[in-house]
Amino acid sequence: MGLGYFITGTDTGIGKTVVTAGLLGVFHKHKIDAVALKPIQSGSKKEGHTLISPDAYFYQRTARLSYSLEDLNLYNFQAPVSPSLAAELAGQSVEVPRLIDFCNQACQKHQVTLIEGVGGIAAPLISTYFLVADLALALKLPLLIVTRPNLGTLNHTFLTVKYARSRGLVIKGLIINGFRQNTKDIAEKTNPQYMTEMTGVSILGIVPYLEKVNVEKGQPANLVEEIEKCINWQVLLKD
Repeated sequence: MGLGYFITGTDTGIGKTVVTAGLLGVFHKHKIDAVALKPIQSGSKKEGHTLISPDAYFYQRTARLSYSLEDLNLYNFQAPVSPSLAAELAGQSVEVPRLIDFCNQACQKHQVTLIEGVGGIAAPLISTYFLVADLALALKLPLLIVTRPNLGTLNHTFLTVKYARSRGLVIKGLIINGFRQNTKDIAEKTNPQYMTEMTGVSILGIVPYLEKVNVEKGQPANLVEEIEKCINWQVLLKD
């Protein structure tokens, strides 16, 4: 079995997909056999009679994958709400064994597998009893936690780390996404240092705000080059 990481965030819309796709693109650039999965997607786009996972599509575009969207995404729901509610609204159900098997098969086939969650670590996947944290635990994968740089992030980051540890999850590192390099905001400038001191978790990278990158439109722009520069991706190739 290869290396695997579960990518979660301190909130929804935090940039998990940007980080996941960017890392995948870097690995492929360096000829590393890697894949990224979005096991469950809500808020999918409808094209004709087909639902398209925008996150899986963004992986394809960024890393120029030959895999089909079905190889990267198992459950796909249209409503832009939690997967638990989205599945209920669609009259469907998510099966835990099938979900776990889908992810484990990829981990067995590839050198590196990135599995992106939805929302934050406590977002409900099935009713309110099976959360994102439960999926990460079932897969026995370390976490990469994507967080934001600005005011309020210390509380969200600390609580996410605290909860993950309380569930027995291992945290590989934090990745700050959307940092505005010319900011005059004192909170944004000092938050990285405080994050490390408060959580004891290493920051693997600080990704700048990338105006031209757009997940919804499938536009990776210069994402791979920026991720390669800003994230210590080599450490993810070590146990």
